[in-house]
Amino acid sequence: MERERINLEVAWRAHAAQESWAGKVDTKASILLALNGLILGAMLSARIQKDSFVQVLSGPRLTMLAVAVVLCAVAALLAAAVVFPVLGGRRGGAGGTIFFGDLRRRDPAELAAQLLGLTVPGQVEQVARQLVAMSRANWLKHLLMQAALTATMIGFLLVMVVVLT
Repeated sequence: MERERINLEVAWRAHAAQESWAGKVDTKASILLALNGLILGAMLSARIQKDSFVQVLSGPRLTMLAVAVVLCAVAALLAAAVVFPVLGGRRGGAGGTIFFGDLRRRDPAELAAQLLGLTVPGQVEQVARQLVAMSRANWLKHLLMQAALTATMIGFLLVMVVVLT
């Protein structure tokens, strides 16, 4: 019995780690979204100003700037996708006891009875299902973040080449 309780504690620590990773990638994506918004705003502002450097661009430099703007816009969309809440379907099935999407339609008395009747292996099973769902969502968030960061860096480098040459 003691071993089962230790295993449950380990499962909850893994759950806390998943939450932490999700929060960190959301923060990074929010910063990247703001940065790309700033870059896009600066480019739009330069585009509409008379006598700005953008007005006199032509040829490859104009093409590079256009590609940079598209990359920054794509990066902003990817970063927004990272922080966009994806609720998904039921994670724990009809008897889920962790995910708020599962709990929102439950009868409190029925849920209380289920919680009181859960064995330690039953609790571990509930946490395990939640961990798998969180891991899948976190993996996607991190992939999107990598793509957004890559697009931002390339876009920013292109802007710098256009501005400094």
